[in-house]
Amino acid sequence: MLSIGEVSKRSKVSIRSLRYYDEIGLLKPASLSEGSHRLYSEQDLFKLQQIVFLKDLGFPLKQIRELLEQQSDDRIEALRQQAEYLKKERTRIEQMEKGMQTVIRSCEIEGKLNWDILFKLFQNARKTKKENFASLSSIEQEVIGRFPKLEAENPDAEEWRNLFKQLNLLRHLPPWADEIQEIVKRMTEKSRELFQGDEELMEKAWQMRKNPKEAYRFYPIDAEIIDLLEKAFDIYDASRKR
Repeated sequence: MLSIGEVSKRSKVSIRSLRYYDEIGLLKPASLSEGSHRLYSEQDLFKLQQIVFLKDLGFPLKQIRELLEQQSDDRIEALRQQAEYLKKERTRIEQMEKGMQTVIRSCEIEGKLNWDILFKLFQNARKTKKENFASLSSIEQEVIGRFPKLEAENPDAEEWRNLFKQLNLLRHLPPWADEIQEIVKRMTEKSRELFQGDEELMEKAWQMRKNPKEAYRFYPIDAEIIDLLEKAFDIYDASRKR
């Protein structure tokens, strides 16, 4: 027989938890010593291992007790249900992580927490891809599919974020300023890379960026920035034709 201390040491379950499991009837010791100390059998230790395993899978203690009392087929069905729950929970956690990365990237671009932009981003993120694409034409879907994700961890998305960050910092400058023209030049180069030189897709992408429809946006751009970019692109295009 094993004392509660020995069981705790072998199982890595605290003595406090073992006492609680006894109190709620989840794991009763096989017997008590003359001094009323709990004594556990090897069978008890095996049952404790089952409890720890099920607890690690996310089952609450009440359900663990029910599971251990059930027949094998019932246990298999419960495990299937738990697997489905964990799958959904994983999706939820991944969405939360994506949301946190979006907040971080927005703060990097804005230099502060811009709640208006964050609310727009979250409203869009809560919609499914099917909902976002429902009203889009095939060419619009293709454009959206090529847009980088704001929260993505890759050099391309990082450069787009930096371009928007610089644009936000320099928004007080006129559209013909060298700094603005450099940003526009790089945006044009990256758009050509993104759309493989397809002028129709590039023009469509720009029209979609100007549209207030949230599903169109890599990142919400306010009217002032849109106006600055439109004028800057006109100046850049005119200079290339000379």
